[in-house]
Amino acid sequence: MRDLFDLISGTSTGSMLAGALSVNGKDSEDPLFWGAGMVEFYKTKAAGLFKGNNLAFFKSFMIWLIIFAFWGGLFFSIGLYRYANPKVLKA
Repeated sequence: MRDLFDLISGTSTGSMLAGALSVNGKDSEDPLFWGAGMVEFYKTKAAGLFKGNNLAFFKSFMIWLIIFAFWGGLFFSIGLYRYANPKVLKA
């Protein structure tokens, strides 16, 4: 597989697959891992590698909600001043 591409990359699971497909086997030009081996690897090891953290998701969601509420409120009030203010509309 690695002979077909100049660059193999990915994010998270993709980076693990890219690394596995790029590594030479011992005393061989074949890759150390093949697709079927990586599927088996994920079936047995995925629970330990990708532990869910619901609290982190909640924190991230709350931070984005606060940011959205702040900027949304700011732009909403600017829009009200600019487009619903009779003094500004007459000028």
